Amino acid sequence: MVPIAYLNNLFWNLNYFDTASSFAADVKNPGKAFPRAMLIAIVFIVVAYFVPLMVAIGVWSPNNEHTGQQQYQQEAWVDGYMAEIVSDTMGSWCGISVVVGISLSTVGLYEADLSYLSLKLLGMAERGFLPAVLAKRSTVYGTPVNAILVTTVVTLILTQFGTLTTLVEILNFNYAV
Repeated sequence: MVPIAYLNNLFWNLNYFDTASSFAADVKNPGKAFPRAMLIAIVFIVVAYFVPLMVAIGVWSPNNEHTGQQQYQQEAWVDGYMAEIVSDTMGSWCGISVVVGISLSTVGLYEADLSYLSLKLLGMAERGFLPAVLAKRSTVYGTPVNAILVTTVVTLILTQFGTLTTLVEILNFNYAV
């Protein structure tokens, strides 16, 4: 049986492609650029997820008494375990690079989410569905300042709910509603 946490993480990692439409007004020729960008993104996602996972699975072996490899238990696969496997097999420098890469990726995902969510709040405020204060834009960059602040505060509040699995369940529920 496949654990619910696995399915939640898989869904979370593969959704949000529709959020690119929030930036359509800022893209020259979106009808041509978006399909191409989506195809490139899918290729990068497959490579970024499956190649390291296949390497980790290849290193992990439940019956490796005769191979001399360190034995990894499936129960030990928790948050951060990929970096531990990489450190054990490739050296600590590679494990550190995995952690740095994951951290930079997380910052990038947060920035992307912040951008599209604040634009959604801005659009709803401009149409009168939310308070007009959320429609205020920066005079220098045109960014929705108050919408960014509200999104940041809500994000900080959600981070207090516990584990990544809990946050993913909350995000998937809100995405599906």
